Amino acid sequence: MQGVPARSDLLGLPAIRSAWINIPGVFMIIAAGQQFAEKIHQKAKAICPDLDWIPFSPDKPWHPGDCEAAVLIGDAYTPEFKTSLPAMQSLRWVHTENSGIDSPFYHELINRGITRTRSPGANAPETAEFVFALMLNKIKRIDMLAEQQRKCRWERLPLGALNGQTLLIVGLGEIGSRVARIAKAFGMHVLGIRCSAELLAGVAEQGTGCDLQSFIPRADIIVLATPLTSETQHLLGEKELAAIKDGSLLINVSRGDVIDTAALRRCLSERPSITACLDVMPEEPWPSVDELWHYKNVFLTPHIAWSSPNYRVRAGEMWLENLRRFVKGQPLLHVVNQ
Repeated sequence: MQGVPARSDLLGLPAIRSAWINIPGVFMIIAAGQQFAEKIHQKAKAICPDLDWIPFSPDKPWHPGDCEAAVLIGDAYTPEFKTSLPAMQSLRWVHTENSGIDSPFYHELINRGITRTRSPGANAPETAEFVFALMLNKIKRIDMLAEQQRKCRWERLPLGALNGQTLLIVGLGEIGSRVARIAKAFGMHVLGIRCSAELLAGVAEQGTGCDLQSFIPRADIIVLATPLTSETQHLLGEKELAAIKDGSLLINVSRGDVIDTAALRRCLSERPSITACLDVMPEEPWPSVDELWHYKNVFLTPHIAWSSPNYRVRAGEMWLENLRRFVKGQPLLHVVNQ
């Protein structure tokens, strides 16, 4: 393909022009990060021998050309790569490493009629681990013990325990359900909020959104792991935050807009015994001038709960399964239609 330097040569494939034909034996041109393409090429070639890559690298000129599919995993997950996708006239399918795809970028793709598939649960193990890291840091006072070491001070602090605590999980998808199972192993009493009435493993009591207000005052720890929708935007507002009992820990690993930030400021200012651990914010990066950075009862982290070497491997395997389905003419998994 003219104008696309160092594309197929990178992976030893011939340049192939193709049409989007949803039948076995299809030829495909795929835009993806160079590192991702190199790592997954052999597996992808075993599924679709007539496959060509347009590899993206942030330090090289990017000419996406006539690709039919794009993979937003790993080194392709950059503003430059993402902003180029809506302009690709031949693009028909985008797979992303994300579990939730509520940003305007993804809405722009669906307006073009582009099929979007996601990677639900690819980040669940790491995010659940991060949730418990936050819990244990608070309960076991790890920060204070580290500060004592820096001051060469030997002083036994009273510590808390997770066993016997009541945990409320709002959203029992891949992440929330994993948190529930681990919490049960710790000996916690787990309350859960989800749309379905089907009781999940590890959850002692389960309700729907209508039960949220009555569950909140019972919880020692609240974990938000729900997708952002029109129903969950500002799910925790003035009334819900006022219902949190003193000394509680609030952890948000879902989306920033699930909490009314203005109401949260007031709550945390007036009730310093409540601690909020926020890995997601309504605006990211969160402005450095914002006062929340300086609240003593706030722990802000840069949307990093998902991070580990395993996350994108799982997302890549999900894409490979969809590639298998695509070349066989089967329905794709994890398609998002709205």
